[in-house]
Amino acid sequence: MANLQLRRALVDLAPDVRLHVDHVRLSDRGILSHFAWIGTRDGGAFEIPQISVSELDELGRIRRLDVYAVDQLDRAFARFDAIGASAACTADAWFEDRRRQALVSGDIDFWLADMQGVPLLAPNARFARSLIGTAGERLALERHLWSGSPPDGPVELETLFLTEVDEGGRIARGDDSHVRHRARRRPVRERLRRRRPDRR
Repeated sequence: MANLQLRRALVDLAPDVRLHVDHVRLSDRGILSHFAWIGTRDGGAFEIPQISVSELDELGRIRRLDVYAVDQLDRAFARFDAIGASAACTADAWFEDRRRQALVSGDIDFWLADMQGVPLLAPNARFARSLIGTAGERLALERHLWSGSPPDGPVELETLFLTEVDEGGRIARGDDSHVRHRARRRPVRERLRRRRPDRR
């Protein structure tokens, strides 16, 4: 509704206003667009650049729309990535953060909020992941590395992430633990051991 009101206001102020789309990125449930409103007002030209992220439902209809300024690109990408992560999870997915400074757990909304928090603290944060191993067809252990340079100095966060998927390949559970805290790696090892096929 707010987006529609904005468009009407722009047309009222500048009848010749038009939308110019510069870039679009798509995922199964999300659309990230970089665009600009271009027109003239009081004899002068104007341009209003913006970034939008749309979340789609199962039928491809927009269920949520977030609009960002161009200097909020990191936040827009965080939201876009969160939409993709949400689509890859079951409705009752559960996540645990076993790191010593965290020790919290929650549903998909908790996990997405946690994922989007890093780019807010370090706008130029980079994320890298590498597969360590699997057990059967439903468990995978990965090394996750966030690195960036917030205002108070460079930061690097390295964790182990254990993912369990359901029969359809969607994430049903995720466990995060600090890679350097060996004691907290035991639950990860135990779950991998329980799922590992018997060797004869």
